Amino acid sequence: MKTSKSIPSLRALSSVGLVWVLTLSFISSQTSDFTSRDQVKAFHHPQTDLILPREIAGFQVEEISRYGKSGFEGDDISIRYLSPNHKVDVYLYQRDDKLLENDENHQAIIGQIRETQQVIQQLATKKKIYSNVKIGDQAQVYTFGDGITMIEAKMSYRQQVANNDIFDNNDLESSVAVAIYAHYFIKIRHTFVTPKDEKSLALRQQKQQQFRESLCQLIADTEIRPDIIKALKTFQSQPQDPDSIGAIAAYAEESELVHISIQAEYMPYLEQENFKGSEILLVAHMAGNINAQLKNMTFTSHDLEGLQQMLKTYQLLKKSNAVTTNATLDRWSQLKPTQLTKLMEQLNQKK
Repeated sequence: MKTSKSIPSLRALSSVGLVWVLTLSFISSQTSDFTSRDQVKAFHHPQTDLILPREIAGFQVEEISRYGKSGFEGDDISIRYLSPNHKVDVYLYQRDDKLLENDENHQAIIGQIRETQQVIQQLATKKKIYSNVKIGDQAQVYTFGDGITMIEAKMSYRQQVANNDIFDNNDLESSVAVAIYAHYFIKIRHTFVTPKDEKSLALRQQKQQQFRESLCQLIADTEIRPDIIKALKTFQSQPQDPDSIGAIAAYAEESELVHISIQAEYMPYLEQENFKGSEILLVAHMAGNINAQLKNMTFTSHDLEGLQQMLKTYQLLKKSNAVTTNATLDRWSQLKPTQLTKLMEQLNQKK
């Protein structure tokens, strides 16, 4: 059994408080290395509260479709992600509530995998869309989040002319992975063109693994998001609260959903000796950025909102003498949003 990387629980973080902030202090002197995302709203599935960005592990959304049991438009969702030589279809659907509620032996998950394998075999024998179908006799079991299980099985086949794309007339490696979350099946169909050499095959298998792990992280994110929102709200009025500080810092570092860039140019206090409160101001930047992304459903760095929250926190800390006075921060605190935006543009040009 393999276990994917999971986001730390907030209960565990509550005992470490500022430790998370101190381990992240290096971020304040450089830009975090995150994949760039466009300012496009993510897809939100209200039944599970799952949020799927337009880009996952370097794969970009091509289309989002709704379908039903009969094949017509319904409540089930299909999202296709593409990357060179790869295509991934993510399905969100509900079948038998009784199976979904009690599947300790994973029979419902296994049933969905077998159903997909049977469809592939039928398309090969009856429709002649596929040939040389080989179904693997083993499956991998992954656990993540709060005991969520995903099972993955692999297969290979040759696709005949079907979709007029790069997959036609090619040998393909494919996998089907299924999990149950919030009484819904979440299924991943990942297919890539079989390369001629072992090195390229290993790289494509790695991309396949990265997408699956990223999606598992996004599912796990739904479990802790309510606690993160609560921590963000607490931090706004109580920026010295250690539990909120630890939770926000960990989420900023570990979350697959939010993307944050923090630049030293936005932190003029870094060069000030013996500056008190720098760690809290760093977390304030994270908090404003995260809050804006969750509110706007656009998961790329929101630097303006991060800077605004940092300045608000600075003023709040000054009232309790919990931060060293900084003339630049005092001046920035007086600026309007449009002026702050212009300031950020000027600071970025100086890099």
